[in-house]
Formats: sequence, C-alpha cells, structure tokens
Amino acid sequence: MSLYECDGCTEPIRPDKARIQCHICTDYNLCANCFVIQNVSRSHINNHPTSIYKTSGTTTPAVPPPMPPRPVPLLPPRKDTLNGTPPKKVELPTANWGALWDIVKPRPKPAKATPSQKGSGSGELISISPPNNEDPYSYSNHSRNLSFSDSPITKLRPDLPPIPGKIELEAFTNPYASMAPPVPAEWSPFFQADGTQNAIFVDLMTTIFLHLDVENTDSLSPEVYSAFLEMQGVPMEDNIWQKTLFAEGGVLNQEIADLELGIFYKNHEIQHTLAVRHAAHLPPPSPSPTAGERIRRSISLGANMPMLSRQGFIDVMGMELLRDPDEGHRRLGGVVRDYEVWRELGEVPRKCFLEGKVEGKGGRGKRKSLLEMSEEKEEVERRIMEGMLRGAGEEVGMMGSSDGNDDLNTDTEAEGNMPAPDSFTFETTDEEERLIEEKEDLVGHQAERQVERQMEHGMQEVNLSDANTATIKKIPVVIEPVEETNWV
Repeated sequence: MSLYECDGCTEPIRPDKARIQCHICTDYNLCANCFVIQNVSRSHINNHPTSIYKTSGTTTPAVPPPMPPRPVPLLPPRKDTLNGTPPKKVELPTANWGALWDIVKPRPKPAKATPSQKGSGSGELISISPPNNEDPYSYSNHSRNLSFSDSPITKLRPDLPPIPGKIELEAFTNPYASMAPPVPAEWSPFFQADGTQNAIFVDLMTTIFLHLDVENTDSLSPEVYSAFLEMQGVPMEDNIWQKTLFAEGGVLNQEIADLELGIFYKNHEIQHTLAVRHAAHLPPPSPSPTAGERIRRSISLGANMPMLSRQGFIDVMGMELLRDPDEGHRRLGGVVRDYEVWRELGEVPRKCFLEGKVEGKGGRGKRKSLLEMSEEKEEVERRIMEGMLRGAGEEVGMMGSSDGNDDLNTDTEAEGNMPAPDSFTFETTDEEERLIEEKEDLVGHQAERQVERQMEHGMQEVNLSDANTATIKKIPVVIEPVEETNWV
C-alpha cells in the first residue's frame, strides 16, 4: 500500500484529501491545490475529462495471477516383459583413448640442462625432448611397430619426470607476473656513461624478479638466487652460496652458506633482509668443537638467511652487468630468451650495454671465507697463549736465582728481539669483533696480573702482548720509595 503522487507538485496526496484523476492521461493524478491553480505537466491539458475523488485513498498494486500447476507427464503403458520379445542389444561406441590423451596430455617440462650445455650459451639451457614413441616394455615385434594412434595403452602411461637433485627454475610459473611494468616500444641503453641505471633496466629487472618470486613474498631466498645464477651458466667459483653449500658437508653447511651470502650482500651494500632458517638437523655439540661448528651453532639460533629484496636484485644485477658488459650481454640475453620476457622486442642488442667496465661500480672481489678466517684467528690465539705460558715458566725459574733482575732484563730483551708472528688481516663481522674484544680483555687481565707479580719482587720491566699485532713490547715501571710520615 502506498499513497498517490501529484503529477503537478510531485508531492504525495494524503489518503483523506481530495484527488483528481484524468481519464485521458495514463496514471495522471492531481491534488486539489494544483487542480485549482492549473498546475499541470506532461501532456495533460485542462479540457481533459477528469474525476474528482473526495478521499484519495491508497494505491493497490496489481497482484500477478498464480502460476498454473505443471501438468503431470503421462507415463507410457507398461509392457508385458514376460511374453514380449527380448530388448535389442545396443552397441556403444568405443572411445579413442589415444586421441583423448592427446587433448589432456600436459605439456612436457623443459629437460634439465647437461653440464656441457651449462658452459655454452644460455639459449641451450632449456630444451624440450620429443616424446619416446617406442615402448620399452613391449614383448613382440608387432607391438614395437605400433604408433601412438595404434597403441592407446602406451598413451595411458605418461612418462614420469626424474626427481631433481636441487631446485630448478621454470619460466611463467608466477601468477603475479601480470603486475610487471609495461613493455617499451624498443630496446634502449640500460646504463648511462657513469654507470647510472636507466628506467628501462629497472623495468626489465622488475619483470624478471616477478618471474622468480613465485610465492609473491617480494624477496628471493638464497636457493632461488643461486639457481638463477646457475641457469645463466655462472661458474661455481662465483656462485657464493652454492660453492659453500657443496664444498663439504652438504645441507649441514646451509647456515654457513647463508652467512657467506649475507656478508657478500653487506660488503656490496645490497638491500636484503634476514630470516630464520630452522636447522633441526644439526648434530649435538662435541666436547671440543671446531671453528666451523662454533660458527654454525652460533648463527643457527637467530635470523641469518639473507632474503634478496626487489631493489637488491636490481642493484646486484646492475653490479654484475657493469663488471663485465660482454659476459653480461650473453647472460642477460639468455635469461630474456628463456623466460620470453619482452619477446616482441626480439633479442637484446649489444648496444644496450656499456662498451667497457665502469671503474668503481661493483665487482666481485676475492675474499677469504669465514672458515679460513676463523682458523687463522685460532692460530693467532694459540701462538699468543704459547708465548704467555713460556714467559710464565721462565719467570718461575728466574725467581729462584740470586740475580733475578739481570736475568729478567736479559730474557725480556731476548723476547723483545724475537720475530713477531705474522699479522693477519680479516674482513670482520659482528661475531668476529665480539671474539676479538673477548681476546683483548683476556690478554689485558693476564698482563695486569703479571705486572702485579713483578712489582712485588722489585722488577723494573714487564712483558705485554699486543692483541692486534701479536708483538712483544717493553713498558718501564719506575718504583719510587715513599717517605714515612708521622701523622699527628
């Protein structure tokens, strides 16, 4: 139920007020005020016949008639199956399984590259081998000669892919790759003369990053980045994470490989974040752990796995391409070809890269590994401790002699003239700096105790080991007599 609406003033007409209805115009109503002042609209004119209702009332919408019930379908008369003829046998058409398998058969995955192919151009890394038409399990010459269309059983047994030994990257597996930047009209230089990245290089690296980030985490794990380098044909010597991982110990070196890659990112100021790698496979600690085991256990308790961000991926790729433009052209051209990135532009031309290396722009410097530095530090600590123990033994022997001061001076001068052990230079990390500070504190406390013992015996010179250069220095100590004072 609703009120009538005046077509003159468009106001609702109260049900207890008068209403004027036109007989010519369809659904045309006026209130009393608009009828008196001739406030009409649309096609209504004053000479149309009208009806005046003393009370307007309310509208009653038309109710559609109910739907008629559906007729019950008539069933055919039941036949007498006992006396009737048997039903005719109907032959169902057999399906062509070979043709059906051709429709639903998945596309073959790219075959794994052989070692000889990895060393060649990137265009040979991904290859698709044709299907094997021969059935190795056939037992007759007739079945060997069957083709795919003649042997549906062979079609129903798809070839199982081999189990990969390590991670493999496949192109066009990221559903978020549609968020990549637009494709440019043509290829243009990636860098300026000073090595600054142009916008086309940033867009290209962003597109490749989206293909690699299949989990949409906006970061690449060490496994993915290492596999990406291997796909380009990068040698093991330059693949830091993989080199450390497969050097010895296998998966037990994952934490050390993460730390090595994180140090590489930090040294070259590559943007990355640290995540926690759960290492439940570590064996229990031994009574005398080696340097590698101590490092592995110290870094397995916190965030140590470097996750390469999108900006970090752009920076590290730019650093590698500026380090060797010719090699970068070969590697990047293979990546663009394998992943079919911007394929409408064709092959990446050589003019997109600089003519030569830009000095001071990146580069993969040679550095000692963390294990090598730890072993060298242990050797330094061992030499220092041997020198301290040897000095302590000589001090005990000198205390029993009558001319202890002369012997001590002679031994001190001899020790001062001894060749100092070779100094070692390390690229320190936070863990290494903490170890060095602890070593300096230990040496300092031992030197203070030695000074106190020698001052008690009236000694004038003491030995002090410098923790930085492992050399022996002489520090004179002057002992002055103190006059007695009578206090009143």
